[in-house]
Amino acid sequence: MNLKQFVTTDDADHAREVRASMLANRSGHGDAFAEMDDFATMNRYVDEDVVSDDEYLTSAGIDTDEVEAAGKRAETSTTNSMSRKQRVQQALLDLDQPTEDEIVDYCTEHGVPADYTRKALEKLVRAGEASESRGQYRSV
Repeated sequence: MNLKQFVTTDDADHAREVRASMLANRSGHGDAFAEMDDFATMNRYVDEDVVSDDEYLTSAGIDTDEVEAAGKRAETSTTNSMSRKQRVQQALLDLDQPTEDEIVDYCTEHGVPADYTRKALEKLVRAGEASESRGQYRSV
């Protein structure tokens, strides 16, 4: 396929300028395009007077500190991803002779529902993977 060559240049900005001008003229916006600054000048404007992410989110009613905290939690949960069962088992290892409520609190802080934690704890005791004595649990 042969393409008609309109301009030859080594300057990328000039090539962009010519192409944009041709497209503007073809779509009937040549006059508006002619009033615009050149690409190099517009490129300098890119970083000026831009609304920051924090300003944008705040204006939308979003708490940026909470967004940042959620991002950190997501990064942590991605790098330390455990199954729910593994999280209950980890609670038994991390806590010193914990009660059921302490294990539930620990697991809830790590995204495991309380109901699931209680059931999993019960199953671990029945399976002999954990023991309970006087309301305190430990891993076996």
